[in-house]
Amino acid sequence: MAEETRKSSPYRWVILAIFMIVVSVNQLMWIIFAPVTGIAASFYHVSDLSIGLLSMIFMVVFILD
Repeated sequence: MAEETRKSSPYRWVILAIFMIVVSVNQLMWIIFAPVTGIAASFYHVSDLSIGLLSMIFMVVFILD
């Protein structure tokens, strides 16, 4: 059997960099909402930890996906 040689395109690094930027901006948008944690906690009568854990669920699921 002859081995196939695959030539990788340098364009894949451009796509990876764009993906990393998009993911970073997405995570930054979630961090921007951190100051409203106390307001949301008092409005819903729950602890700040509950609001923080709820907002972190998205980030964890996004990584696992």
